[in-house]
Amino acid sequence: MRIWDISPGYLNRASLLGEHRELHGLASIHINQKKGYSRHPKTMRWKHYLPALAMRHELLVAEMQLRGYQHHSPIPLEAGTEKWPDYLDAPAMQIEILRGKYIAKESGRIPLPRTLQELWEHHRFSVMARDIGKYRLYERKSPNFEFDEFLNEIYETIRRKPRQSDVENTIEEMWQCLKLNSNVELSTKNKFQKLQQIAKEEDNKKLLHTTALTELSLWLHESHQDMQNRYSA
Repeated sequence: MRIWDISPGYLNRASLLGEHRELHGLASIHINQKKGYSRHPKTMRWKHYLPALAMRHELLVAEMQLRGYQHHSPIPLEAGTEKWPDYLDAPAMQIEILRGKYIAKESGRIPLPRTLQELWEHHRFSVMARDIGKYRLYERKSPNFEFDEFLNEIYETIRRKPRQSDVENTIEEMWQCLKLNSNVELSTKNKFQKLQQIAKEEDNKKLLHTTALTELSLWLHESHQDMQNRYSA
């Protein structure tokens, strides 16, 4: 019963849909107190972290929707980011497991990283939305970490709930990557949806290969400025 910890963007179609199916089974064991597989380490791992499990489900759904898959199976758990379980396999090991698994097979939306620079490019906007200081530091110079240490550092950062203002600023930064000349006023949510659409249509690798292209959708709420725009229209 494999529930990954790395971004769903790294999963190919079979792994993405497979994890979604497994997660529903795992959630059912805990919610309905089923005995089958209840003592398995991969089941026990999530016993006291059901809000985090629900958050993982939301991340999977966001990735599925970006790829055009329909989703009609919510789980009756409230998502949260306050506590996450320890890893059974460290994130770097999970990358290597997928690398072996995907030999001669399709890859995910985001290619599996081999260097610190690739790793950073994939997660840079997700980090920006949580910690602008770390973002500026790693944009300015290469991190002084081994690959596995840097991956752990990144996930410790991006598992946190971002502030709404930081999400809006990050989406604006991502929007600039498209270099569009548009006078149309868009809400942050509509701008993000447009950003996803154009990134796919134009095969914009700088955005398509980022974790933020899906995970930031979980944190989009109507801002004060959006409300003002709507009521003044």
